[in-house]
Amino acid sequence: MAAISDPLYVWGCLHAVCETTVALVVRKGNPRSITSWDDLIQPGLQVIVANPKTAGVARWIFLALWGSKMKKGAAAAKEYVTRVFDNVLVQPRDAREASDVFYRQRLGDVLLTYENEVVLTNQVYGQEKALPYVVPSPNVRIECPLALVDRVLDARPAAARDAAQAFGKFLFTPEAQVEFGRVGFRTNRKLCKTQPEHLTGQPKIKVWTVDRELGGWAAAQRRFFDAGQVLDEIQADVGARKMEARKAKK
Repeated sequence: MAAISDPLYVWGCLHAVCETTVALVVRKGNPRSITSWDDLIQPGLQVIVANPKTAGVARWIFLALWGSKMKKGAAAAKEYVTRVFDNVLVQPRDAREASDVFYRQRLGDVLLTYENEVVLTNQVYGQEKALPYVVPSPNVRIECPLALVDRVLDARPAAARDAAQAFGKFLFTPEAQVEFGRVGFRTNRKLCKTQPEHLTGQPKIKVWTVDRELGGWAAAQRRFFDAGQVLDEIQADVGARKMEARKAKK
């Protein structure tokens, strides 16, 4: 594994330059009255979410769903996530494809995605086609890390490392933080006092971290996403019941 320089040593700060969380994008007027995690298990609701087998965003979303009920125990969390997946209409390959399905193809009642993804998508589609969204609480903190990979930089002239360190340092400045905020990210308030426009009027949410609540990403991967684990169990269960329902209609 390539050595990675300690960001505290290089830039005097932690590694996350900005962060985001999970948002629920709804149709104009919010006809299904979606305001919380619990609303995702309404009977007949059509959910669009990327496939956790192919998309990092979908794994974050899976953990956000799990985390919304984890204080009630693993069994309750699994039952809830299963009920949400019962409502999944289609699982696109990644976040951008999921947005395309929801915005352009107009499939589904609600889209689960990164908050920054919906802010950016609304900017791309313009005010007339922009869609409302809610950020339910509690939610998962999705940090966007930055690191210097020593093996890569060691193979290049010294100027490359100097440039990388300078650019990394710049990303933690108020000027750079403002730019992150403009495209939908949540900024570090210790570094930038200017609140991103998309957070104006938004209620504060409680956030939790994978490191603290689930033992880190390596542990989460083994528990939820490795072959035969929780995700596979849920998808097998949901798939089997949907297959039986289709057979019953014939």
